[in-house]
Amino acid sequence: MKSQLMLKLDNSHPKVLGVRDLSVYNTEITVCEPYLVVQAPGFTTAYTLDFSINNFTAINSNSLGLTKASNLQGMVEIPDGIYYLKYSIQPHEQVFVEYTFFRTSSLRCRLQQAILTVDMSLCSNYEGSINADLKQLMIADFHLRSAEANINDVKSNEDLANKHYAKAKEIVDKILNGCSYGM
Repeated sequence: MKSQLMLKLDNSHPKVLGVRDLSVYNTEITVCEPYLVVQAPGFTTAYTLDFSINNFTAINSNSLGLTKASNLQGMVEIPDGIYYLKYSIQPHEQVFVEYTFFRTSSLRCRLQQAILTVDMSLCSNYEGSINADLKQLMIADFHLRSAEANINDVKSNEDLANKHYAKAKEIVDKILNGCSYGM
């Protein structure tokens, strides 16, 4: 049986990219030299990280050489954008898996902040600016999902993914800056 490498990515925290190893390893061999290569958006350097099989690995600003913090509070958010990951074991050129995905956790956190600015308790109905802002927030969520889908799909389209992300950011920025879409 050949080992089947598989990772599950957790994109929910703006300071951490979680990588869980869900691989099925050949029981007749000893797994040697597992490593993970990460190429973050805007970086020209790919980082090779030690990887522990059947475990969870947290990639953070320390992992990417941005900080040397001793705790999560001292770390910075890792950037949103297109990430490339390659996980391999010996022989590395034969046993590997590659992933490309669009990380959106920082903007998703800002989207949640924008949702909290729409005070539904002040309205007896959904008219005017509240209604327009809610529609825009739903559109922003759609654009984020579209950015992710355009990268996670087999027919990856980086340009379209980046355009969707930029549109979502524009909507969220406008709402968080106190501009209303209504009236």
